[in-house]
Amino acid sequence: MHFINQKNLIMLLQSINGRFQVTTKSGEILDAESVICATGSFHRPYVPDIPGLAEFRGEGLNNY
Repeated sequence: MHFINQKNLIMLLQSINGRFQVTTKSGEILDAESVICATGSFHRPYVPDIPGLAEFRGEGLNNY
């Protein structure tokens, strides 16, 4: 398993023969079966201001 942190950003991601070729900003080229982009941009979910939401007792789903 190989992790890429913010200091080594992905510059190019290509699908080649059912795998991924990842080129980083530093020029490193990695071969991967899968790529997970986990940027953390959803660590603070947005809940819209919907009238009556506080009183709603059903299940709520939000994919922000």
